[in-house]
Amino acid sequence: MSQRGKQEANTLGNMGLLYKAKNDDETNLAYQEEALAIKRLIHDRSGIVTSLHNIAKIEKRRYNIERYLELESEAWQLAQALGEPEALYYVGVELGRYLCDQGEIAVGLPMVKEAYAMGAKVGVPNLENLGMYIQIQEKRLGQ
Repeated sequence: MSQRGKQEANTLGNMGLLYKAKNDDETNLAYQEEALAIKRLIHDRSGIVTSLHNIAKIEKRRYNIERYLELESEAWQLAQALGEPEALYYVGVELGRYLCDQGEIAVGLPMVKEAYAMGAKVGVPNLENLGMYIQIQEKRLGQ
């Protein structure tokens, strides 16, 4: 993996986040997609997860739900393959909660539970809120 390429991709992703702060999803998306292309080129798998997750959230805000699910699912699968606790936490909370909220509790709840475990592992604060969410979803599922 090229260190220079990784730095360039991270810079592009960060530039995109500046535009997110300005509510400019179009420019943010352009930077995030460019960052993703570089990360794929240099095989920065951890970086790919981050970029997929960032792009997925943009697509969700734009109500492009099919694309959101495609990207976030790819991020989830890669995060699982890598076994990275932080990535599993952030992607699992996002995708798992979305699926639960859409009535796909049997699919989403295991993601949220894994995210909770990974969050505890890396010391994410305020996990009790996620714990309560899990309890509510378990009741909805009849567990």
